[in-house]
Amino acid sequence: GAPTMALNNLEDIRVFALIVKLGSLSAAAKNAHLSRSAVSKRIAKLEERVQALEARIEALEKIWR
Repeated sequence: GAPTMALNNLEDIRVFALIVKLGSLSAAAKNAHLSRSAVSKRIAKLEERVQALEARIEALEKIWR
């Protein structure tokens, strides 16, 4: 449900922040006790959500013009 999705989103953002902080996907995976594949999948999902949000924003901007 929605609470689970929200927690997954937060975890994905936390993993992304670890990649930025530690400088690599491998280091973030090790720090988060996840496989590199799991981290990669989390980042792919996060990227999809960001792209969907960008599309919504662009659509709203067209309406407001």
